[in-house]
Amino acid sequence: MMTETVQKELTLKEALEQSIKKDNGGKLILASHQPDFFPWMGYFYKIFQSDVFVFSDNVQYSKSGRHNYNQILTGNGPMKFTLPIHYHPVNLNELELAADEFVVEKMLKTLRQEYSKAAHYEEAYPFIESLLRTATKAGDLAFFNKTCILAFCDRFGLNDRVLFLTSSDLPLTKRRDPRIIEMCEYLGATAYYSGVAAKDYHIEEDYRAHGIDLIYSDYEPVVYPQVGKRSAINMCVIDYVMNCGFVLPQEWKRNAYDRKEETK
Repeated sequence: MMTETVQKELTLKEALEQSIKKDNGGKLILASHQPDFFPWMGYFYKIFQSDVFVFSDNVQYSKSGRHNYNQILTGNGPMKFTLPIHYHPVNLNELELAADEFVVEKMLKTLRQEYSKAAHYEEAYPFIESLLRTATKAGDLAFFNKTCILAFCDRFGLNDRVLFLTSSDLPLTKRRDPRIIEMCEYLGATAYYSGVAAKDYHIEEDYRAHGIDLIYSDYEPVVYPQVGKRSAINMCVIDYVMNCGFVLPQEWKRNAYDRKEETK
């Protein structure tokens, strides 16, 4: 069962108070993303580069999004690792899980078979097992995913310097770019850290008009020794911790705000 410490998530009042006190030259970098299922390391890089991270939980579930599945590496190559849900066209925080003990045990068996010889299996497997076993009682998909992500962030040492919020707790009324700008202004963020793929729909002039710097991620796929003779990039965080443990890549540097001029 997850503890309140591991499920570290600040209330809005606490987050605002701490963001005001934050000694960062008056700059505050915000990032946001849907709570995905055991995300890839690029997701954690976005958290790593932010001061405030907002879980967008009150957005609609997308079958193309990795909300209830991701990829692990097997002897036959990358494989879809899926958490069953009771599908309805509703928001992530309204979508119920359909994982019973049989399903969870089957998922765990797959992990044991594929990763038992991984370098950090003895450390990583019990941790992942404890998370997956909560799926039978977690309720909605967003809550389960958010809990898992926060647990990984805790082990990665990110929880002590990143403030976590949930979009359903914010008084947001808009969509797409206006929603992000609304979020930044409400939380006092001076920059928004975005994935590169979002360049296709961001209206950069709107951000500049509101005094918000738009920073695009410079994330590069993490390459690390993987179990056996297998090799594949952009697998989910399970693959990373099984092979590397709970240490973030040494090449990661927290220098996002230095790149703000590139977006102008």
